[in-house]
Amino acid sequence: MVAQVERQGSLSDLDQDHDHIEKTKTLICALNLLSRNLPLPPDVFDAVSSIYRGGDDDENDSANAAPRGDGVGVGGSEANAVEKVSDGPGISNKGELMTDLEDALVKQRPRCISGFGLTESRENRFQSH
Repeated sequence: MVAQVERQGSLSDLDQDHDHIEKTKTLICALNLLSRNLPLPPDVFDAVSSIYRGGDDDENDSANAAPRGDGVGVGGSEANAVEKVSDGPGISNKGELMTDLEDALVKQRPRCISGFGLTESRENRFQSH
């Protein structure tokens, strides 16, 4: 009996690890699409929205989903507090999510060099030697 309980506990840990891996893959996929200026497919967008809100409602439409909790849950969930503040009239959670992702990309882009810049740099390096 004890062995069964321990086995069930380890299975739930494996499920949580698998869920964490799937969420990470979804976020990487979304950032990859956004970095190439491609639109997000609706299923990817809904999954990213769910991860952003900290919810597990992948099957529910995020526009019709009710806010979870009051921001004072176990450990004081800041994700719920942010959602509660941002749910004013005319404010879209999807728009805020896209803005946050675009801001993250803009912060990364100054470090990138265009193809023309790389070619010019390579030519300058060859000429200097």
